[in-house]
Amino acid sequence: MFKSPLTSSIDEAPNKCPLECPENGFHGIHLLTQQQEKDSSAKNVKLRTILLLGALLPGIGCYFCAAWAYVFQLNTVRDFAMNTCARWLPPVSYIGHWEPQKYMWMFVVTIHFPAKLLLIVLYRRLFLDDSRQSYQRLAKCYLVTLWMEPIGLISVSILDLTLVEWHALASALWVISFNLNMLFNVILHRFSQTRFKNKIHEITWCIKSLLLLTGFALSFFMTVAWVLAMNSCNTFVYYAFSITEYLLIGCNSAFYSVVYWEFSEVKVSIGLKQLHDGKDVVETVHEMKNFREI
Repeated sequence: MFKSPLTSSIDEAPNKCPLECPENGFHGIHLLTQQQEKDSSAKNVKLRTILLLGALLPGIGCYFCAAWAYVFQLNTVRDFAMNTCARWLPPVSYIGHWEPQKYMWMFVVTIHFPAKLLLIVLYRRLFLDDSRQSYQRLAKCYLVTLWMEPIGLISVSILDLTLVEWHALASALWVISFNLNMLFNVILHRFSQTRFKNKIHEITWCIKSLLLLTGFALSFFMTVAWVLAMNSCNTFVYYAFSITEYLLIGCNSAFYSVVYWEFSEVKVSIGLKQLHDGKDVVETVHEMKNFREI
């Protein structure tokens, strides 16, 4: 039976830290010794603070870049044309390549990417410990799509808009992988029985299920609207594409923000470790090895 220490009630284990208690199954990679952990150079960091950078930062960055355009570049917005058709409300994927927004956005991506990798590690550890073969296959597929999504985001960010086909493929990679990530996450969460063991996980499962349906609908309408907008100058179709793109970015941030509650008690230790040659190196020492109890 799958049982996550994150799903145990607070009354049962009020003083346990899910990452640092051996009875919770975590031992880490290249762990600091007990003496090193007691040393003042080792600091405990709330993991949810780091994860929120991987969840909220892209959405905040996109909306900030769009707001900057409408406040300081209104003439550029008015003169914007896509596929030789003059349009208002330029897609945020286009605004991200304007100046100075592209520098702002690349700064956001630089901060976001490491936090996103940490999220991948956490969900990998959470879902890969079930012994059922079908569950394992789905969890491994989920791990692949988790990597595909940030790759798609980076590709959209660096590919020039003049490379229309490549930019469209990168956008499709991001959209498809995000939808698959939502689907796999909801299915794995459901059949791991995690949501029945804790009220918070029941709530987060329901929220993620709702966001999954919302994301599917937005992705479908955005794709259809983009195809039609590229082959016509229909104003309604263009606005439908642009608005759904704005909303899908918000849906992405909202879905991954659920980790704020799912990993609310998890901490990670970051410190210095003495090597044999006497040099000190900074290392992040904790990784989820096991999220379950048997």
